[in-house]
Amino acid sequence: MSWIQNFLFDRTQTTHVGNRISAVVDLLSGAIQGSGIGPLLFITYINQLADILAAYNVTVKLFANDVKLYAEISTDVNVVDLSHALSCIAEWADMWQLQVSVTRCCAIHWNLKYVCSPVKQLAFNGTHLPTHENARDLGVMENESLAPSSHIAKKLQPLLPNVLT
Repeated sequence: MSWIQNFLFDRTQTTHVGNRISAVVDLLSGAIQGSGIGPLLFITYINQLADILAAYNVTVKLFANDVKLYAEISTDVNVVDLSHALSCIAEWADMWQLQVSVTRCCAIHWNLKYVCSPVKQLAFNGTHLPTHENARDLGVMENESLAPSSHIAKKLQPLLPNVLT
């Protein structure tokens, strides 16, 4: 166990660009990218968030540094649960000194059977999340039908601009 402590504590970093090297700075947090054990340590670290979110009746998907929440919205209680889950993520990220790129966040309404105004007002850390009909997930455009047509059309458009317009 002491080798893991030695691996994580008293770390420093420099940046090398061209023939210049930056000053040495202390690293206070973060998984070491490019290391053999870094991904395992990050998974151990991020799985705590999935355990915490289990109390909010949402499905959580984690991949690398992406967190996705899914919830069936059939009552106002589901909206409240989802909103609390988002607040929980913000608090957890703040506690662990992680920055969340809110500009890359959005809400997507798929197969919406229950309509209520609070769903459109989801916010993360005080910033309202925009609502989209489709979104990129791991490089693939997804939409309500979960059919690949939007993704394929987007990829083919530069190759066949006259066919798809």
